[in-house]
This record gives sequence, C-alpha cells and structure tokens, in this order.
Amino acid sequence: MKIHHKRLNVFNKFILFFFSLAACFLPAEFFSKSVHAGPVDDIKITVYATGNLNGEFEADHLGQGGLAALLTLTERTRKRSINDSSEVIFLHTGSFSNTKNIKDFTSKVGNSEFNLISYMKYDALLLPANEYSFAVKNSIASACPENKLLKNKKTDFFIKHFEKKNTGIDILCLSKEIEAKDLKSTISSREKTHLFFLLSRIDSAKILSSSSAAEDLPEESPAQNTFIFQSHDAGDYFIRTESGSYICNNSAQSICEIEITLRSGHIISVQQKFFTVNNRAGTLGNYAADAKISEFLSRNPQ
Repeated sequence: MKIHHKRLNVFNKFILFFFSLAACFLPAEFFSKSVHAGPVDDIKITVYATGNLNGEFEADHLGQGGLAALLTLTERTRKRSINDSSEVIFLHTGSFSNTKNIKDFTSKVGNSEFNLISYMKYDALLLPANEYSFAVKNSIASACPENKLLKNKKTDFFIKHFEKKNTGIDILCLSKEIEAKDLKSTISSREKTHLFFLLSRIDSAKILSSSSAAEDLPEESPAQNTFIFQSHDAGDYFIRTESGSYICNNSAQSICEIEITLRSGHIISVQQKFFTVNNRAGTLGNYAADAKISEFLSRNPQ
C-alpha cells in the first residue's frame, strides 16, 4: 500500500509539473476563455438609440445625466467591445435640436471647432427635414439623406454597413410611407446581412407586416432580423410585430438600449430596457460627465 501511494504521489507531481510548464508558455487568455467564454462564434450587438431630444442636452440640477454622461456610457461600452466579440451602434430618430434656423442649430449643436453630434459619434441620425438641411451645412456625415432618397425615388435606403465576425449589419432610413412599398424587397435582397436597423419617421407597426400568421413565416425571414427605431409621444414601448420585426418606440428624452446576441448569424437572445437622458436617479446618474460636452453646454446654455 505504501508503494502504491508513493506511485500516486509521483503521478500527481508529474501532472502538476505539466500544467505549470503549460502556464509558462500559454497566454492567460487561453485558460480564461476555455473556462468562462461561451461559444467562439457568439457576437453581441449593443444598440443605444435616442428619440426626440428637442434640444434638451444638459444634466439635471445636480449635474448628473445628460448627453455628457451618455457619451461616457457609450464610450465605456465601446472600449469593452475592443477586446471581445461585440459591437456598439449609436442611433437617433426625431428632433435633435428643436431649432427652426441654421443660426440656432449651430448654437445648439456647434460648428467645425466642436460639433456635438459628431463628437457623440452617432452612427446614424434620421432628423426632421429642416434639421437635416442644417446638418448638411454643418458637415454632419451621419445624418440620413432622406430628402435625396425620396427625390431620386431610389430603393437603396442604406446609409451604413458594418461587418463583424462574418455578421452583416445594415442601417436604413425611412422618412415617408411612399418608400415602404420597396422596403421589403430591398431587405430580402441583402443576402449577406444578418441584422437590419431601421430608423423611421412614421408609425412602423405595419410596414413589414405579413398576411401570414407569425408561426407560418419562413424561418429565415429578413423581417425577423429587423429592429425599427421611432420616436412618438405614445410612451416607451418595445414590441414584436406580426411579421417578426421588433419596434422600439422612444418618447421624448428617452433612450432605448438593446442587446442582441447572435450565434452563427442567428439571433439567440434579445434584451431591452429604457432610461431617461436627464434623470439623475436613473442609469446615467452612475456615469461621470464628459468634460468637453459639459464645457460646450456651459458656454451655450440650452
């Protein structure tokens, strides 16, 4: 028995030596990923979408919240995404500045030296017609060219395309109902796109609707991978339509956050919540204000 125990101890020491040697040559990520990580092809898309801001960008009376804190939140999420399989998309639909002329818009948003929209790193904005023209004059490239699309009667709604780990993401804009008739076929033609984010100026509950019941839809229906962002005063709500598409409606000063997890290009999880831009007690109260935005807002009271 003693000899048996001695042999067992020698074997245990050999195993311990082997793993110690491996630890010297293999990176720490090898062990952490093998234990903690999910399937290697999973990817998480985090979307932040603001609705009608109406020119109210500041924090509350205690100095917390506002666009300055929202930028801190999105930037921290972006930094985390650098080291994992995730992506951050930042969108806006509806009134941004609530201004009627270029002078007031520039005062609210900024000029070439500091532009609030550009500094926030929005990926796309669908603005009212007058604000869109002001955005063009201020060289805001992320503004959707809604007027141009309608005038030229194009069916190509795309303003931005992302590729992440073989996952295609398209951002589209829809400003008038006349464009909806071509939307379905346009989406269906995008074979390499796994997610569609649609910014809408109209009530979108029926634009992708189908006469078929939801359970009768083809398994790979593009409508089931479409997330529609709109801003109306009906309150904050997140619904799934008959066609399988998702609608996130923002009321004024509201932010819609959606986390989408995909595996091999298919959605396996959707998590959603709302929070308010100017609410100290809410999500943004936990984030420090960005210094440049705070300084800009102090010089240009909103």
